Amino acid sequence: MTLIEVLVVVIVIGILAAIGGISYTHSVREAHDRDAVAYLHVLRHAALAYRESWNAYPTALAQVPEAMVPAATQASSRWTYGFSGADPTQWTLPTATEKSGAGQLQILENGTIQ
Repeated sequence: MTLIEVLVVVIVIGILAAIGGISYTHSVREAHDRDAVAYLHVLRHAALAYRESWNAYPTALAQVPEAMVPAATQASSRWTYGFSGADPTQWTLPTATEKSGAGQLQILENGTIQ
């Protein structure tokens, strides 16, 4: 093999590695987002169960017993979770906020993600 052929092979491998790295990073980010959405569904069910038990909606995550809401997994560590709303007589939106401040997800009472 000549030096030119070796350089071409190295460049092609580098391009493929860059494409693979970008694709992997995107896939991991999407998996974390899906995990956050799944956890929001858990929070929604916990808020509804809390309403059945205490006749009010939770306004803070600390109000919900740990048996109703398991701890968030490490996979979703780029998100912080809580409830937005201060009125316990109204639906308080379970919310996931990116720690970077780049995005926020909320789930409505009917299960729709915003």
